[in-house]
This record gives sequence, structure tokens and C-alpha cells, in this order.
Amino acid sequence: MTTNLKNVFFIPYIGDKYEEGYHGKKVLVLGESHYCADDEGNTSIKDYPEWESLTNEVIENFKEYQRGNKEHSNWMRTFTKFAKAFNNGDLSAEQIIDFWEHVAFYNYVQIPMVAPRQSPTEEQFAKSEKAFWEILETYQPDIITVWGQRLWTKLPYTGEYLPKENTLINKGKGLYYYKVKDKKIPAMYITHPSASSFHYQTVYNELKECFSL
Repeated sequence: MTTNLKNVFFIPYIGDKYEEGYHGKKVLVLGESHYCADDEGNTSIKDYPEWESLTNEVIENFKEYQRGNKEHSNWMRTFTKFAKAFNNGDLSAEQIIDFWEHVAFYNYVQIPMVAPRQSPTEEQFAKSEKAFWEILETYQPDIITVWGQRLWTKLPYTGEYLPKENTLINKGKGLYYYKVKDKKIPAMYITHPSASSFHYQTVYNELKECFSL
């Protein structure tokens, strides 16, 4: 299924049950970027082709932690909180694993950052656009959930989307419908799960609204 991903470096994580969907919807979870560098600060993907599997390694390590087979790392809280938001903060470890089996995860920027919280450049965002369209065309999600406003403002809005006014909850945010072939895919952003301002009730309501479209 990855034969069309000519511009993608970081191979997306696709849950084993992705085609079933989560509550009947195929969900693409969209993060911003990976950070990885060697001891000299080199982030060249040409020098480290093995980094292409990093997205999948991250999710698999996270699931192994939920199974009790790995030590906890701080970054794992982000993936736990996001999954729990789909049930207003209440999911068991088994249910969290099941959630990630039903969704896809992809980091938009295809060039690694040196350190966490480093913002990609405008050029790095722009160079990652072709890969993003390849992901949408290949996996045909029903919903795109974007982590954070910063990434949201950098996504391609160049005539390939259909804007729609908010309905009840996402006031001031907006929903965008990406047109891929004959399909219109709604996209929304939520507060980044790693942020202190991330609240289960708010995000749960936003997700519930998007799922009802």
C-alpha cells in the first residue's frame, strides 16, 4: 500500500484495524515532526535511511508500554492523553492499545528536527506538502485530526480544500474539507495533547462533533 509514497520518508503508522475505522471512521492523526539527530547534530535522512521506520517504532514502543513490557517515557503521555480524549479521559490500557490499532498516525514534516519543540522552517513545511497529498490519496481517511494550531496554520490551503463554517463547538477554529479524488475529507485541529491547556472535555466535544459529520 506504500507504493505511491514517493515523497514520504517517515513511513506512516497504519493500525492493523485501520480499514475498520474507529467508530466506523478511518482516522488520520496528524502530528508535526520527528526529532532525531546523531551526536554531531546531523539530521540528514540520506545518511540515516533507517530513520524511515521511526513513526512505527514510536507507536509500537508506546503500545508495548501499555502492555507492561516497556518503561514509561515522558513523550508517551501525549499518545495516552490523545487516545483517552476519545472517551472523555476514561480508557483502560487495553482500550488505548485498541484505539491505536484502529487509526493511522503520520508526522507532516518529512525532515527531522534536532530537538523537541523546535519549529520547522517555512521551507521544511513547504517541501512536505507533496508527501501529505500522497498520504491522503493512498489511505483515504474519513477524518483528519491535527495536533496543534501551529501545524494547522502551515497545512496546504491552496484551492485543494473546501472551507466550512463551524457548527457548535469549534468556535474560531474552522473545519476544512480536503478534496481527494471524489472524496471530501474533513480536517480539524485540537489543542496539542502535550500542552497544559489540553482538556479532555473540550477535546472530547470537538471530536464528537467531527465524528457526527
